[in-house]
Amino acid sequence: MLKEICLLGMEGFVEYFSCYERENYIELSMISIKKEHRNRGYASEIMKRLCQYADQKSLPILCSPEVPEENKGLSYSALIKFYDNFGFQPNKGKIRDYSLPSHSYKRINS
Repeated sequence: MLKEICLLGMEGFVEYFSCYERENYIELSMISIKKEHRNRGYASEIMKRLCQYADQKSLPILCSPEVPEENKGLSYSALIKFYDNFGFQPNKGKIRDYSLPSHSYKRINS
């Protein structure tokens, strides 16, 4: 099962959003906010809504954080901190889920 997740009311602020509900997890590929709307909390609002949706469905969220080349103002460490704020952790060590890619970050339902 592959189901695209829509933004519901946030479309005007978003440059690019790719997120799909799979059979046993939600895969977040990218969130990119339009340049003129950045640093206003829109990405955080999207993540908050996505986390609520995942919790309702009892699904973990999986992502592989990457800084787009055109977004020179964002560092990889800042991106990781952003995901950390929403409970994401590297998929390794004691919490490793071997059914998911090892380079990914995941958020377990709260």
